[in-house]
Amino acid sequence: MNEECKRVQERIIDEFYDENNLKKDELKHLNECDVCLNFRENLVLMENSLSRKPLEPEASEDELIFIEELVREHLKERNSEELSRHLVNELGTFIVVATIMMSLTGLLFYFDIGPGFIQVQIFGLFIFPLIIPIIGGLEYRGRNIKGDS
Repeated sequence: MNEECKRVQERIIDEFYDENNLKKDELKHLNECDVCLNFRENLVLMENSLSRKPLEPEASEDELIFIEELVREHLKERNSEELSRHLVNELGTFIVVATIMMSLTGLLFYFDIGPGFIQVQIFGLFIFPLIIPIIGGLEYRGRNIKGDS
């Protein structure tokens, strides 16, 4: 790009901002020089792209509220499906664990170890409710000392 192109491009910018009009010799150069012509076209394209208004939603406020309600209903249905799936999984797990425990208890009684097992369970029923609050209290006090909440 030569000095003439630089000068004409500066004048194109001035014309673009409505400061001055191009002179005859500058118009002649603009028609002959592809670089300067592309420069001017790019300025016009840039102005057009910047002057476009941002897209606004075409839906009315009532339509937007309706769409929002549809989305909420869909999310409720999806959450309820996930919850029911979770409950089915928990029920299945409970059935398997309960079957294993009942089978083990039956085996203990079959081998005549059952009465001792029942005594351990009864002892646990009385002791665990007393031990758990003590353990929880120690853990709670430990967090307060460390400064965790």
